[in-house]
Amino acid sequence: MRLALAANLMTDDSEEQAEYDSIETINFILDNIRLSGHEIELIDLTRPFPEVFADFIKYQPELIFNISEGTKGRFREAFWPSIFDELGIPYTGSDPYSLMLTLDKNLTKQVLRNTNVLMPQGALATQNNIPDFSNFRFPVIIKPNFEGSSKGITQNSIIENPSDLNAKLNEALKKYPEGVLVEEYIEGIDITVPFLENLAEPILDAIEYIVDNEAVKDRRYKIYDYDLKTLYYDNVSVEVAKISDEIKNKLKEATQQIIKKVGCKDLGRLDFRLTDDGQIYFLEINCLPSLDKEVGFFVSARNRQLEHKDVFNHIIQSALQRNLNQNEIKTA
Repeated sequence: MRLALAANLMTDDSEEQAEYDSIETINFILDNIRLSGHEIELIDLTRPFPEVFADFIKYQPELIFNISEGTKGRFREAFWPSIFDELGIPYTGSDPYSLMLTLDKNLTKQVLRNTNVLMPQGALATQNNIPDFSNFRFPVIIKPNFEGSSKGITQNSIIENPSDLNAKLNEALKKYPEGVLVEEYIEGIDITVPFLENLAEPILDAIEYIVDNEAVKDRRYKIYDYDLKTLYYDNVSVEVAKISDEIKNKLKEATQQIIKKVGCKDLGRLDFRLTDDGQIYFLEINCLPSLDKEVGFFVSARNRQLEHKDVFNHIIQSALQRNLNQNEIKTA
């Protein structure tokens, strides 16, 4: 089958391009998809639109393997899938609605309000609307509402006292004017749960980030922030979480509800905080999770005896089956 890899190619290590994929990651994905016998070429989306559009028309892919992050605005992840829909070309991953929804952390949590998924108390602040935080439990954490890859999240993002909040909030809104989410800070550890739809048991084993605290002992808060992800990654190991069956069941139940509610397709990654007393708090879902070679997604997949190429093949087969089902419905 002839596939196109739709991606934003990283050209520098700036925070602005933190969501893009390096050439190493691009080649890793291409190589593993080719191992399944497919023909695939990269179409770099970080170019003028007419050039990219012309490449799709010329190449005529039968399926697009989509990892496009988009470049501008709150709905950037939904942009290219909308184009693919208009062109009538099937693609992997979630549709524009789900990508738009899940990039908006606050809106995602509003959609989940009627479920029994436990979430931190939170509210969205914009330059035109600063909510009343007087009833919030401190400390709180402030994070950009429309960003991924831990962008904008540092040790300074956690605010201990109400008196410090306004100044920090105004500072954050200058950099991220589209909105900043203020949430109760949950003491605990970061847990991520990968999702691979094509499997009989699509929810993979939870992953934990193990930090060498001696190497980064000046860090006060145990959060997987931007510095830890980009500067101190050698001091972080990714392992299958050592948690009880009870916690595993709680994570599975929450993940099932969230996936269904937001309409995530083919693959995804959900982030939680696990407290010492066994409570799990949902933080966010990423319907375009990183597919770097050493990420937790593949660590968890190996625990199911799935190699890298198997993961990519399952993503492709899931997308093909969904497209087949949709075509059968249209012709019925």
